[in-house]
Formats: sequence, C-alpha cells, structure tokens
Amino acid sequence: TDEDTSKGKTAIFKCQTNAANGGVNAIWKRGSTRRHLISYWLFSFVVVAVDEAFPLYCISRVGGLSLSEASIGKILSAAGVIFVLGQYITFAALVDRLGLQRAQSIGALLGVPTTILIPIANLLNSNVSQEEGELRWSSFIFLAIVIGTAKIFTCLYFAAITITTNRTVPASLRATTNGLSTTGGSVAKGLGPIFAGVLVTISFSVSNENIARYGSVFIWCTISMLGLLVYQDARSLERMSRQGDEADD
Repeated sequence: TDEDTSKGKTAIFKCQTNAANGGVNAIWKRGSTRRHLISYWLFSFVVVAVDEAFPLYCISRVGGLSLSEASIGKILSAAGVIFVLGQYITFAALVDRLGLQRAQSIGALLGVPTTILIPIANLLNSNVSQEEGELRWSSFIFLAIVIGTAKIFTCLYFAAITITTNRTVPASLRATTNGLSTTGGSVAKGLGPIFAGVLVTISFSVSNENIARYGSVFIWCTISMLGLLVYQDARSLERMSRQGDEADD
C-alpha cells in the first residue's frame, strides 16, 4: 500500500541519515583528518578574501590604484594566462621532486603570503594621474606576475591537500570526507567576502588621508599573515605525516 511504501522510504532515509552522521563522527574523531579539513577550510577563507580584496584595492582612489574596471580585467586576464601556462608544470615538478606533503607546504607559503608584495604596485604607478584610471606597464606586469603566481600555488595547495586528506581515511569514508570538506569550504568561502569588505573599509576609511594612503599595506599584510598561519599549519601536517611514515617503517 501507499502507507507501507511511505514508511519504507522514511525508514531508508533515517538509515541513510544515521549512516552519514556516523561517518562524519568517525571522520571528525580522526585527528589527522580533522587537522587537514580545518587547514583546507582556513585556506579557502583566505583565498576568497584575496579574490575579493584585490578589485576593491584596485578601484580605491585613496590608498589604492584608482583603476577602471577595464584595467582590472586586463590584469586578471594576464594573471590567468600565467596561471594556465604554469600551473601543471609547477605542480608536476614540485610533487615529483619534493613529494606531495612538501609541495603542499610550498603551495601554502607562496599561494597567499606573496600578496604582501601587491602594494609595491602603488610605487610603480605613482606618476600616473588617478583620473586616468590606467596602469603603467611596469605596474601591470608586476601585478599580473604576483596574482598569477599566487593562483598557481593556491591551486597547488588545494590539489595537494585534497589528496593528502583522502589518504587519512579508509576508502569507505572518502566520499563522506569529501562532502564534509566541500561543505565546510563553502561556509568559509561565504565568510571570506565579508572579512575582505570589512578589512578594506576599515583600511581606507581612516579620517587622516595621509594614513589612509597606506591602507593597502595594512590590507595585504593582514591577509598575508593569515596565509602564513595556514603555512605553519601545513608544515605541522607535513611533520605529522613524516612521523607517521617513520612509525610505519
């Protein structure tokens, strides 16, 4: 009957829910897996903060570059070309020579902390009138290289930590692990723009214009420091993995 069918579907749903909850609990109890997931979520948060803060920095007239939307698009397009050309080569070379865990640490080190160099573009573009909304070639090339390089190593980190996280759980839990990783990452990516917006607003809203001109330094130093925290965590995961391998030997 329809009633029996409905009860059967309800029972199946409850079993699936309990199984999923049991899987999440089992995953969270595994210290190494939990550490990898938290590191992934933190890095997701910081990377989105970079992606959101960069255009705001570019268009800001006080402390930023006062660029037009077209100029920002050109920078990101050039950075995208650098990313496409260098991503696979970099990943393959580092993993082949240094191993996955060390490559993951390098990705964390060069993925976000390198953005601390971005304010140098203000110096390179200092002789350009703000009303023009354009970049000097030196500033354009510099920003394209910095952003492109950051994206290469950001992608390297995400690829490496996804693999290493899956290695910390048995095959039966990998699907649930990936689902939990994606869910937490989505929450972190949702918080990233809020953080970036508040950070940029505070940095460029100082009443003293002479201080506000250095707002970009505060923005990228803050974000880079968060990136360094993730790097320290990645190094800790690397040491944890090495100790585990030595114990197995």
